[in-house]
Amino acid sequence: MKRRQMGALGAILSALVLSLELFGLKLVQTGEMASGAWCSNPLSYLAEEPVCGLAVAIKGLVFCISVIFMVCRDQ
Repeated sequence: MKRRQMGALGAILSALVLSLELFGLKLVQTGEMASGAWCSNPLSYLAEEPVCGLAVAIKGLVFCISVIFMVCRDQ
């Protein structure tokens, strides 16, 4: 598998997982609305204790590296 193909696959998969994670944050907010205490913005859950902000940062890093692999020429 060439670098360009690996980069394209990595970019697609990391963007997919990142979007699923952001939709999951909205589901967490909806679940907490039922219990009575919630944050007004779904992105404010990124600063919560289970360190989901770190997971988003790692996915962003994987996306950036994948784009770099897509742009670089194969040798």
